[in-house]
Amino acid sequence: MKHVHRLTPVSAFDVPGIESWLQDMSARGLRLIRFRPLFCTFERCEPEDRRYRVEACPHIFSGEVPASMKELYEEFGWEYTDAVGGGLQIFTTTDPNAPEPTSDPRTQADVWVKVRRGRTINCLAPLLVALLDMGILLWTDAQGIFLQYVLLKEGALILFMSAFLLITFLSNLGDRRRLDRIVRQLQEGIPLNHQTVWPRRNTLSVVSFTCAVVLLTLVVVFRMILPVTNAKDLQPVQSLTSFHPLTLEELGEKPQLAEGKDYGNFARRNAPSLLCWNSWQVVQSGAITQNGQWTRLEIDWYEIPFSSVSTPLAQELFESARRLNEDIWWHSEEPLQWSAEWPTPDSADYLGLARTEDKYFQVACIASGHHVCVVRWTGQADLKDHIPELVRMVHIS
Repeated sequence: MKHVHRLTPVSAFDVPGIESWLQDMSARGLRLIRFRPLFCTFERCEPEDRRYRVEACPHIFSGEVPASMKELYEEFGWEYTDAVGGGLQIFTTTDPNAPEPTSDPRTQADVWVKVRRGRTINCLAPLLVALLDMGILLWTDAQGIFLQYVLLKEGALILFMSAFLLITFLSNLGDRRRLDRIVRQLQEGIPLNHQTVWPRRNTLSVVSFTCAVVLLTLVVVFRMILPVTNAKDLQPVQSLTSFHPLTLEELGEKPQLAEGKDYGNFARRNAPSLLCWNSWQVVQSGAITQNGQWTRLEIDWYEIPFSSVSTPLAQELFESARRLNEDIWWHSEEPLQWSAEWPTPDSADYLGLARTEDKYFQVACIASGHHVCVVRWTGQADLKDHIPELVRMVHIS
């Protein structure tokens, strides 16, 4: 027996629309086998005059309809077909004399009220989660790390998830309004209309389903697959090809490790984010001075898809780096005073330089085109004297 699939053009809670559409399908020789919000499965048959009824069964949200319920409907000439979901079941008959499964509108209203109550919870759930996601993004904005979170971490996924949840909320809200109309009509003693002009497509359901598939794919790819397959092990700094990093030798210092790699001297490609596929961390370490200061150069380099946000991102990273709250090396128990300046080299869109009053901590942030770079330095050399080398890391032709 050949099965065919058709996109579902009506909402799961558009009761007259579902009944009318399924009846029209039967007249075209398609009998319903399985109902799904996105598409339904039919079997081919001879065109027939078949009626469908969507019945509210709020105590059955999942699982098989009890045999006793099926037998009760069969006594009235109705056959169980499938579940719509949310406590709605589909029954059908080809007997033109079969009585309506339920004939008292006010009795029906009491049952539909329970279905509406359950749908209200489903309606609000995605909105609450979306508000929580937006709260996280607002918190990152308040902390001055919004662009870092969206461009370099999982913030873009959260934005996409929030959009998906809002679309889901709008779809659920439409269902809730349809249930309101059904309940109001039944409470007024008016039977439901089983014939209506059904829409030709259910755009919101298709968009919601597509967003769900894309979101799931992004989560799997960027949280499970790429962190394992694309992140690199430690490499020698000399093997780096994405950009030419500033080196300790250029700053007049001797590295602890002239060649090779260790945990104080390495280049490592970071796991990609949704909006930053290519980023590197470069660490170079020199000697520890007599007063206990560690000569260390750390570079974070990013390639982002939108050149228009490279300068705002660089400004945000420049502010973040001066908080000295990142690890045991780039850290200060007490707030330190910084002196900052912003030179304007021809080959960079943005350059910020800063150093603490004791001249121990220095930071530089550079942006040009699609590239942004942050340099953290603790050593004797002044980064201000190495602007060409700094610009070289982001000015890539």
